Amino acid sequence: TTAGLQTGDTVTGLSQAFLSRNVLGANGSTLHVTAYTVNDGSSGNNYAVSLHTATGTISQAPLDISAASDSKTYDGTTSSSATPSLGAGQLKVSDTVTGMTQAFTAKTVLGPGGSTLQVTAYTVNDSNSGNNYAVTTHTASGTISAKDVSGSFTAQSRIYDGTAAATVLTRSLSGTVSGDDVALSGGTASFADKNVGTAKTVTLVGASLAGSDAPNYHLTGVATTPADITARTLHVSAVGINKQYDGTTSATVNLSDDRVSGDVFTDSYSSATFNTKNVGTAKPVSVSGISISGTDATNYAFNTTASTTADITPRGLDLTANNRTKTYGETVTFAGTEFTTGSDQLINGDTVASVTITSAGAAPTATVPGSSYAIIPSAAAGSGLTNYAISYHNGALTVLKATPIISWSTQATVTEGTALSTTQLNATASVPGIFSSVSGSFA
Repeated sequence: TTAGLQTGDTVTGLSQAFLSRNVLGANGSTLHVTAYTVNDGSSGNNYAVSLHTATGTISQAPLDISAASDSKTYDGTTSSSATPSLGAGQLKVSDTVTGMTQAFTAKTVLGPGGSTLQVTAYTVNDSNSGNNYAVTTHTASGTISAKDVSGSFTAQSRIYDGTAAATVLTRSLSGTVSGDDVALSGGTASFADKNVGTAKTVTLVGASLAGSDAPNYHLTGVATTPADITARTLHVSAVGINKQYDGTTSATVNLSDDRVSGDVFTDSYSSATFNTKNVGTAKPVSVSGISISGTDATNYAFNTTASTTADITPRGLDLTANNRTKTYGETVTFAGTEFTTGSDQLINGDTVASVTITSAGAAPTATVPGSSYAIIPSAAAGSGLTNYAISYHNGALTVLKATPIISWSTQATVTEGTALSTTQLNATASVPGIFSSVSGSFA
């Protein structure tokens, strides 16, 4: 504005400007006159011009800084590699914005597009510490993907038990962020098969991630591990089978064992022997050459010998006295060899040398009417007979009638028709007995 002009004089070309372009607050800026022309016909020399300032306000210019969408794999931090952007055409003259950074508001995996990115730093270079702009920051959506990790474990070696089950000793993860609460958990471990072997492959299935940070990870798999299955000790026992004496020490046994239920193999042995060949009860039996064969045999370590007991029972032996005959009045003397043994009953060189034989018919007085008389064998003697159960069988002694021969030591004349005298009857007979005279006469 002007004041003090004379009639007809004018001032044209008036202009003003702020002394500073910066925002200095309400009425904090100073305006001054920058140009004018005094039209007084004397190039303005007729006036002593005084210029006066005024106060004014420069308001902040709007400036938008927007976070950029970003995607990354979980790394335990909120960092973002993207750079925010500025609103188009909002910066004035030579002003710049430097140091723009952004970050995720949370480090965790929240699904596709579920994460938020925010502007975290910027510097407005406007010679006024950025006060010339009213900055508005804007967020963006982004994605933090789960980090791949791989699992591993160790398994315990064990003794064969007929199953493929394995026991996990330790579990671990590779690829996790240090300090995160995440671990490999659970799962079922099993050997490739149930059989004995060294460095057998063990597989863990059904394992998962556990811990507060587990949702930030993806388990790609669990590596196999080696472990041993060692042979199970098999206790093979024997039960002896009783036998009848056969003159040898050979024995027969039944084998049994404590195998895992359902396993398939057969027990066998090469030799079983009694301590002696002779009859006895609970006799020691030694078993050797024990072996096993079959589908599951290789899974066991077993004893090759065993001991048990069994009986050797007596062998039957029939001794039969031989039948014989005699004539009345004879005396029979038995030599002890008048017997017969059962066919093929004596074995291994065993012999019966003699038996005791008696008979009531052996005496000369044994009569025909009492015949036949039992020939009784007993008390056999020989070698190896304690191993036999001897059955004695009687023979028969038959007494035959004798034909007596009568003789007289003193002969006497016999007169026909005259009874025999005592002298005439004084005779001896060839057989024992009482002879009676018979009354009569010669014809």
